Amino acid sequence: MNAIQKSVLKRQTPKIADGIIMNEDILSALLANEIFQSSMIDIIRAESTPTNRAYKMLELLPKRGPEAFSGFIDIIQKDYPWLATSLQSEVDHIMSGLPDQIDGKPKARLYSSDYDEGSSKKSENVLNDIRKKVRTFVHKQFGQSKKLAEKDKKLITNWMTDQITNERLRLQSISASESCNDHESDPEDDKYNQSRVQDELYKLHLKLEPFLLRKDDTESMSRNSHHIEDMTFSLLSEELDQVCLILCHLQDEIDASLDQFESCVRDKGLQVLVESLILKYNNQNESLDKEGKRNTELMNDLSEYSEEIHKLETERANMRRQIDFMHKDLSLLRHDKFKAQEDVKHLNNKNHQHIQTIDNLESKIQELQSSKSTKDKSSYRFEHSQSPVRRSQQSPQKAVNFNTPIFSKRSGQYYGTSHSRMRTSRQVSTSQNKSK
Repeated sequence: MNAIQKSVLKRQTPKIADGIIMNEDILSALLANEIFQSSMIDIIRAESTPTNRAYKMLELLPKRGPEAFSGFIDIIQKDYPWLATSLQSEVDHIMSGLPDQIDGKPKARLYSSDYDEGSSKKSENVLNDIRKKVRTFVHKQFGQSKKLAEKDKKLITNWMTDQITNERLRLQSISASESCNDHESDPEDDKYNQSRVQDELYKLHLKLEPFLLRKDDTESMSRNSHHIEDMTFSLLSEELDQVCLILCHLQDEIDASLDQFESCVRDKGLQVLVESLILKYNNQNESLDKEGKRNTELMNDLSEYSEEIHKLETERANMRRQIDFMHKDLSLLRHDKFKAQEDVKHLNNKNHQHIQTIDNLESKIQELQSSKSTKDKSSYRFEHSQSPVRRSQQSPQKAVNFNTPIFSKRSGQYYGTSHSRMRTSRQVSTSQNKSK
């Protein structure tokens, strides 16, 4: 297998591994066509999944001789014709872009397996060196990123390795054709060959330039405005590094943006996601407007409530002042009540003394009445015992009868005797004292 076939097979390894199902039919065909030995088939079968078996088969295929590539294409031609066509067409396209003769040898012979055996070690060393540098760069840029899968890292590594290898092979073919006869070459031929190399480099530069220029960055535009005469491999390498950094930054931005979405919608296109974001933004704006109006209404209600609360607080303060005044009045009334109770006690004591005095007076009156009645009786007897003339001469004296009723001029009625009147007034005063 020559270098071009190896390069094409290496570049299309992910596509082939994802596009075919490594079943027993393909393995049997590879064994029957003597592309692999039985021990190698066992190694391929030991892989856990069909995809891993496909990767293992494609890893061993470049080491199986000059007919391995064409034999593999013949095997997959029946079930996977599009993959076979893609492999063969890419090899033919690369071969068509090469010069007809390099060092006086036809390109078919130059890139055949016989010619490749002589320079296989050198090509393998160059390819390993390229792959090592690319892996170092990818690990430096994406090694710490957990969002980028190992499979994607391998795809990036393989793609960059294949691109650099193809360009190096093309430049090597050009340099080989230019150095066929170093002693016979003249300065004009060297200039012509150098201009061809610079033309190829400039074409690559034009492919990378849209990724390096930004509309709002005039400094970047002036810095990257190179001409054909400025094209060198180091300049192209710097531009490739810048493109890789831009891709890394874009990948981080895309991953950070995708984290904002749910896992069920991350597989959709960016246009769908952006439209959903715009719709969500519009809905949130409408909700925000509604919430703003509601907040305004709530603020108005809150101001009204605050005014009402202020009025109630004022009324409560007035009520508290009135309550304080009433407490003071109540304390004064209690003090007056206490003084009145003391006065009532004092008056009750005096009334009791008056009642005792009245009782004493009544007892005295009764004694006087009894003594008076006794005297009246004795005087009556004495008068009857005297002569009638003398009795008529004497002026009649009315005896004081305490039991006669008393006439009130104000009411025009008779009341009880003076004795009963005193008794009644005493009972009334006693009942009033009890009620107090």
